[in-house]
Amino acid sequence: MKRTTASLLTGALAAGTFATLATLAPGLASASACGSQEVEALGAGSGFVVTTRDGDTQGLLGSAELRDQPDNLWLTAAQGNGKVTVTYPISVEGVPLAGQTAQSNYGYEFQRGDALPVGSAGGGDVTYEMVLDYNGPAVAGGFTTLVFEPYYQSQAGKQNTWWSTRDLPGLPDRTGHGSPNWGTLDEISLAQPDAVIQSFGINLNGTSATGFQASVDSVTFGCNTFVFDLANRAPSASVAVNDAGDADYRTFILSGRGSSDPDAGDALSYAWTVTNKATNAVVSTSTASQYQVSVPNGPGTYTASLTVTDRDGLTSTAAADFTATPPSNTVNTGTKLPNTGASVIGLAVLTGTAVAAGGAGTVLSRRRRNGSAL
Repeated sequence: MKRTTASLLTGALAAGTFATLATLAPGLASASACGSQEVEALGAGSGFVVTTRDGDTQGLLGSAELRDQPDNLWLTAAQGNGKVTVTYPISVEGVPLAGQTAQSNYGYEFQRGDALPVGSAGGGDVTYEMVLDYNGPAVAGGFTTLVFEPYYQSQAGKQNTWWSTRDLPGLPDRTGHGSPNWGTLDEISLAQPDAVIQSFGINLNGTSATGFQASVDSVTFGCNTFVFDLANRAPSASVAVNDAGDADYRTFILSGRGSSDPDAGDALSYAWTVTNKATNAVVSTSTASQYQVSVPNGPGTYTASLTVTDRDGLTSTAAADFTATPPSNTVNTGTKLPNTGASVIGLAVLTGTAVAAGGAGTVLSRRRRNGSAL
């Protein structure tokens, strides 16, 4: 079910631990319960910020977008130094790492675009990242990014470990190169007891050999799971009016088949109303995408109004005017022919002979030409 989600929430991130996940849109209502939250947009108002290597949400080196069919977040990182990151900033004060070192507080679901298993060599995996103020908010500086990368989890001694973008004193040297930048969250918290988490998110990198694409279904932080689900978008109605192509000037084809919906697979329903523009009287209705309408006798201007509705109830309305004009060789005055009582309903001029049909019968008269005898 698609719905709007308030992005300001407060929830228990671990047993006995609470933290506020600050939104980028002040004034949104808060939701105090843990659980699943739908993310229907990126950027201001959603809580999630997109950054790429070239600084654009849809940059040449990386992009992030929500898509329908299926509903999830799609990440693309270009070949070479392509990179895209989707981050949820928490606050300057952050969430104390010591209060939630359990690996179960963090999770995400994703699929590699190359269809290889998660953790395969050669890149393509989405990493879970957290910005850490490792010496605490009371001390200036001291920032690093902790990265959980599926590829390394199968290597000996690296299960449940995160690597740091800078060395952190007190961590074990798991690389053998004298760099203390690997550890479990328990080890990192023990080495840096004042550390606070200032943001969390996901990242996809390209490589020098190829670019990558991946889709992300959800991200978990503490007891909050954020499910990426593109917000439903309204359809766009379109009306086309064409002559029916027959001999009757009163018949027209009304088509709404040019209507569209930006969400792939979103079926539309149709509701037509045709009214006389002068009297506002309804002369026809239909629920077909296209149908033939026959308006009353005589000249008149009509309005064809179409409302299309998508599966979630969003609507769009369009309208077009059209005019029914009798052929130039007919009239419909309703006047009486002299000495007959017949109403002139149709008058056809055929080689000088006028044929008038009316309720009192048919009257023939011949139009005298110049110079002819009566």
